[in-house]
Amino acid sequence: MRGEDKHRIDWMLIAKYISRTISEFENLRLQNWLKSDWEHRQFFEHAQHYYSREDFPLPDEKQIDRNWTEFYGRMKQNQVRRIWHGIGSVAAMAIVLIGSVWMWKTLLDDSGRLAQQQILPVNAQAILILSDGSSVNLENNGEEKTLTDRDVQINRQGKGLVYHPYAGKNADTLFNTVQVPQGGEYHLILSDGTQVWLNAQTRFTYPVAFGQGERKVRLEGEAYFEVMPGHTSFLVETQRMNVRVLGTSFNVNAYPDEKITVTTLVSGKVEIQAEEENRVLQPGEQASRRAGEQGDIQVNRVNPLHYTQWKEGYFSFRDNTLTDIMHVLARWYEMEYEFESPDLEQICFFGVLNRRQDMKELLQEFEKTGKVRFEYKGNKVRICAGESGNNGTTI
Repeated sequence: MRGEDKHRIDWMLIAKYISRTISEFENLRLQNWLKSDWEHRQFFEHAQHYYSREDFPLPDEKQIDRNWTEFYGRMKQNQVRRIWHGIGSVAAMAIVLIGSVWMWKTLLDDSGRLAQQQILPVNAQAILILSDGSSVNLENNGEEKTLTDRDVQINRQGKGLVYHPYAGKNADTLFNTVQVPQGGEYHLILSDGTQVWLNAQTRFTYPVAFGQGERKVRLEGEAYFEVMPGHTSFLVETQRMNVRVLGTSFNVNAYPDEKITVTTLVSGKVEIQAEEENRVLQPGEQASRRAGEQGDIQVNRVNPLHYTQWKEGYFSFRDNTLTDIMHVLARWYEMEYEFESPDLEQICFFGVLNRRQDMKELLQEFEKTGKVRFEYKGNKVRICAGESGNNGTTI
């Protein structure tokens, strides 16, 4: 960082990250800068999106600083997040950043009028299932309350549960489950201090206290973990792969109705296990495995921010098909959808959108590309071809 300006960054760190030459210390500096402000992450997403598509020369730092200052100012002045389709490649990194500023300048216009009826996030409450099978509705009333499961104390703090360390006998044989429905999210602090963020339509099972053996939990859905280091490893079991760690931050997407299970490593080191195959991930790497495949873990280099922004309150789409996008939105909003034609399903989009807003307002950002338009009948959404038509082109 330069001086005391928290908005500045050594641009070489971004180049090193993309070229996989960044050191552990440099990566920590970069991640701290990205975590410090949402606009930093959005700026990085745009820069990386272009940089990774061409062999760009190193840009002039002074020019980028000027571009960043203008870009950051635009971001602060506008709250609505935009989405793009069919963004072309450019010739140099400096043009990339100028292009990012230009896109924000031209696309951040008035939102337009919404239809009278809104489709808001479901905002459903999570359910806690105690070890005796009884259920507790975790209504978010902002008050701190205390629950107990046998002799284990559990504090409720807003949209979260905090489990206290417990050394009682057989505590690791007592399991709790949190079920997060459509439109919900929840946060847990387990007995060892590990933090877990649960996304919508997720089921998470864990012991009320960890014993001397391996710390083992079970996940169906999506969760972000910040695992506390300990004397034993931490194991996340899913239907298609297991993730073993000692102390690290990572995201696991393991919805039963998805064809692919994905683990994305933010920091530390994890071991992915599937059938007879084991793979070790480094920060910035992602392991995926398709349903029905024996072993065959695929590992790719990715930007972890794209896969973790959901816990910050944002949808992050990068070359996602409209089919996948609508599937994600349906987990959050109470709505049904259908496509006018199969060709529309494969249109791809790139962008970051606030998932706290009305869905109709959110879908307007897709309509501004000219590729699609949406018709509403109550909570049913019909996806139709836009004014510019559909040629099936992806980003």
